Amino acid sequence: MKCVPSAQELTILYCDKKLSLSEMAYTTNLKIHKILYWMDKYGIKRRHKSEANYLKANPNGEPFKIKSKLTKREIKLKYLALGLYWGEGNKATNHKNRVTNSDPGVIKISKNIYLSCAKYKITKFIITFKHSRITTLAKRGAFGPNSCQSTPTELIPVNPSIRWVMVPTRKSALLE
Repeated sequence: MKCVPSAQELTILYCDKKLSLSEMAYTTNLKIHKILYWMDKYGIKRRHKSEANYLKANPNGEPFKIKSKLTKREIKLKYLALGLYWGEGNKATNHKNRVTNSDPGVIKISKNIYLSCAKYKITKFIITFKHSRITTLAKRGAFGPNSCQSTPTELIPVNPSIRWVMVPTRKSALLE
């Protein structure tokens, strides 16, 4: 017969060591529903699903280190980055962000902010635009290594859209 886990043992495993229910069941050699029964009996509150997922995704603890003291320049950059992301950015996936804008200056500023402050690395840099003669220019190789052959007026984009996708270099490097 298996032994009954104590409230202290369950609290240490669940709250202090942050083990999941299945990990606790494996450690105590009990079934998950028995762990749940004893946790309810002892009044140990269970984690929300989002907290459990966060702990599973970050087993080494908090991946972000938020600076408490910012310089005036860093404060300006922070608000500029937030504004650019809210206005021009979106999340491609859980770990990728994108910024899209027709002004190359906006893209350059946002790229520099994210590279310097958030320690991101750029994985893609895409420039797309509509042009009345795009097929002619593409056939001539105007966008390849010999793109200098076309005249400057032919390469002036109509409705340009510049986008870059970034991912953190490592999770612990964010917001250092």
